[in-house]
Amino acid sequence: MKKFNQTTFFLTDQFDNVRSGPGRFVNYLNEIKIIDFYILTDDIKNELNNIIKININKSFKFLPFYYIYKAYIYNRYIENVTKKITEYNIIFNTALLALFVKKNKKIKIITLINDPRHCNLFSEFFLMLNTYSIRKIISLFIGRFFEKIIINKTDLLVVNSEYLKSCILKNYNTSKLQIRVLHKFVDLKVFKPKTKFNFPIRNFLFLKNDYKRGNLETIINALTKVSYSKTVKLIVAGIDKKNIEIVRGLFIKYKFEGTYEIYGHLNQEIISGLYKESDCLLMPSKQESFGVVFLEAMASNVLIITRKVGGIIEILNNEDSAFFIKDNTSDQMVKILEKVNLDREIVLKKINNAHSRVLFFSKEKLISRFGDIINGL
Repeated sequence: MKKFNQTTFFLTDQFDNVRSGPGRFVNYLNEIKIIDFYILTDDIKNELNNIIKININKSFKFLPFYYIYKAYIYNRYIENVTKKITEYNIIFNTALLALFVKKNKKIKIITLINDPRHCNLFSEFFLMLNTYSIRKIISLFIGRFFEKIIINKTDLLVVNSEYLKSCILKNYNTSKLQIRVLHKFVDLKVFKPKTKFNFPIRNFLFLKNDYKRGNLETIINALTKVSYSKTVKLIVAGIDKKNIEIVRGLFIKYKFEGTYEIYGHLNQEIISGLYKESDCLLMPSKQESFGVVFLEAMASNVLIITRKVGGIIEILNNEDSAFFIKDNTSDQMVKILEKVNLDREIVLKKINNAHSRVLFFSKEKLISRFGDIINGL
């Protein structure tokens, strides 16, 4: 067993195969090393310096309670390596990994929460009922039950938006002092501004794993109704492999006349290339805690069309930086799309304003703020 001298451990189930913001965050944290820590993960081929591999039986992966099994293995490992350490911090990049951790005086537990769906399950139940399958809603109920247990034994919650903080305070019994806001970030070295501005806007991008929550069906419907429907191109990316044919069926259902491309999960370099091909990020989500894709679009000089939901208004703090759709109807979306088609100057102004604002969300500033949070414990 490796001897551990450092007193902060970051437990994450995403490192080689990044699927979300928290997974990407730990990679950047490891690069900058603003605090001394070990990363413990099952998502790495070989151990590297301060990155320790946890062995998980992958044959259990398709069982219903695989993640609970994984949380148990992570906790057992951290208990073994900290037996002789008097004080230490444990950071969990997702709440469920903290399920079996035992709270005591010698440790401080920090948990990152990235998704409002569990705590908003009751307040937005009918929205979710129209969005998800019964099986998915049941899994959200189970997740909410565990998340509430975990929050009650966590010393500090780190959330990605003021919106998510307010949701947790409203729906769970927790104190304000227990929560810190750490906004997501964008790597400005990867997502660079486009040098060419295309007008009129014809190349649209939808980038979200949860295509239902991202309102993709309404987008496809709206793009078949615009006056320039035959010249439209829509790139859809981030879709789970199991859902790609379902998404393809939506294009067929609405007799989409333009061209389209569908991609699964992609790395940052490929996503950056998609922004270079696109003129507009079209993402009128039904629900959004924060949304790193908006930061990527802002950094890439890509126009944004979205809705004022969740933490989006913390990124795009006024209507000078994006076009906002008032509701989820395709007719309202068509109205905005036709407006975008007519006014080159307003489009260019919004793109420039958005790019100026994105500097506040650089990865260097975020990592520095995270270091202040941890060092302040």
